[in-house]
Amino acid sequence: VWEAAGPPPMDAPSAMPTVQLDRCVWNYQTGAGCPGRFDCDLIQVHHKPTGKPMGYDCPKLALKAVRPTTPAPPSGEDSAEAQLACELQGVDIGTSCRCSEGAAAGVKTISVPGYAVACQPMVRNPSGDEFAIRFRRDPDNPKSFLLTTTRWDADACWCDGFKAKCCIVPPSAL
Repeated sequence: VWEAAGPPPMDAPSAMPTVQLDRCVWNYQTGAGCPGRFDCDLIQVHHKPTGKPMGYDCPKLALKAVRPTTPAPPSGEDSAEAQLACELQGVDIGTSCRCSEGAAAGVKTISVPGYAVACQPMVRNPSGDEFAIRFRRDPDNPKSFLLTTTRWDADACWCDGFKAKCCIVPPSAL
């Protein structure tokens, strides 16, 4: 196309939108560099491994066992709260430095004021530990949500606090 028309001017606002593809989804080459316990069902293009996978590596798509599918749980995207304007905020996850508790210290749930429309699904703390972030409505308080942080790279505690970004509808708007 460029040979015929030439490249678009660099100052054109929509000259050529670019995106970064996730290597773990679009060119999987073993689990190195992918989130711990990576969901193999997300892979669209599989490059490696060429043999039997090792550890948490995902098998080639052609070798993947067929599993029955289950319907996704209903989402809150259609709720009235999800239609309200949300504000991007850093939610302080803090630490879970209860290392004597073993794997139980790898999960922490906090109550956060407001309604979460979205949160970043994976976060790293300053030490490089990796965490999965999930949220749901607080059944005991309609003006808050519960945010559950699970250490993803190991069943272990963490002693470096960090924040997760969430888009939150403030409690005053609920």
